[in-house]
Amino acid sequence: MESTSRQSEFTQSYDRLNREYPLDPKLVYLASCYRSAQGEYGVTRYFEDASHVARAMWKLGLAVICPVKNTSHFGGTDVPDQVWLTGDFAMIRVCEAIVMHPNWESSVGAKDELEEAKRHGKRVFFLEDNFKGDWKKLAAWAKKPRDTILSSSTAPEPTVPSLPGLGESPLS
Repeated sequence: MESTSRQSEFTQSYDRLNREYPLDPKLVYLASCYRSAQGEYGVTRYFEDASHVARAMWKLGLAVICPVKNTSHFGGTDVPDQVWLTGDFAMIRVCEAIVMHPNWESSVGAKDELEEAKRHGKRVFFLEDNFKGDWKKLAAWAKKPRDTILSSSTAPEPTVPSLPGLGESPLS
């Protein structure tokens, strides 16, 4: 009897999740600040804040790329900063939209990411503190059917920033 009840509970939860969260979610990129004048303390605060916003976006039914989480504490002298920005640009090109975190204007990298998104015709949402700004527009867009995808003949050519100093193996 208990297993039938548990199975029914699982089925109800599964059905609810399928109703509330799309099986083919739109992929978005969350651009935010990474570096902080407050050092590691400030960087950690940025990571936590970006995580909070990204999680809220997942709850809207979006699939979220949060690069500050993806490469947190990867910086160092052995990999030039341009490597991270090049990777971010590649991720932006496959996303359907870019979402600008409230702190984006404090970041040179986020500004470059915005320009890359615009260059490739990506939809742009600007968030403000306390889930203001384009938050309602983002939530409504998340629930709408997917936009028509550009054909490869009309899509802009990707731009790849130069990568100085990458002549040696990344494993050395």
